[in-house]
Amino acid sequence: MRKGKLITLEGPDTAGKTTLVKSLKSILSIIYPNEVFLFTREPGNLLSEKNNKSESIRKKLLSDTSLSPEEQAKLFAESRYYHTVNIIKELNKGNHVITDRYLFSSIIYQGLDLGFTKILDINEKSLNLLKENNIDINNIVLQISLETYNKRMSSKIKDALEDVDEQIVFDRIMNHNIVATINDTLGQRLGKIYTINANKTQSDVVIEALNHIHKIIYS
Repeated sequence: MRKGKLITLEGPDTAGKTTLVKSLKSILSIIYPNEVFLFTREPGNLLSEKNNKSESIRKKLLSDTSLSPEEQAKLFAESRYYHTVNIIKELNKGNHVITDRYLFSSIIYQGLDLGFTKILDINEKSLNLLKENNIDINNIVLQISLETYNKRMSSKIKDALEDVDEQIVFDRIMNHNIVATINDTLGQRLGKIYTINANKTQSDVVIEALNHIHKIIYS
């Protein structure tokens, strides 16, 4: 049986990931009636109903503002491991999994303090699990302009997971050399990266995402 594909949606807050997910949920089943797409998000895990350790860790991450960057990164990694176990189960059934955030987000956020390679080392269990099952990470990264970003962020309430300099995070994600920098530093450990100009209309963003997804699932 052909394995499903792991697809992640990444980008700064307010880039439109949530809106894109809603569109993909309603469109993909129509375009690909013979394919199964499951949606989840991090931190946490929407693929498991019983003994969901990832969701328990999510609650701690959302409520505990005293965590150090390394403690936070390790909790993300622990949650991600349990999440990855469930992701692989679905991929091995031939189902595709689309997750709102995955390892790329940890590289950007926790990597601000700890460094790219440190984050990958902390997430080694998940990476090894993916490697053992011959699964690639396909990252779709949404990018928006500084003007759009500032406008949207001005009306957004931060939560405990955003207790970092969001401007630095934005600059890092929007830096047009970020993909090359990550690839040069991490090689293929983070998987493939596809970018989308999310300043375009919602329909244009959806179309571009669909084009990427088509390439991914049939590659």
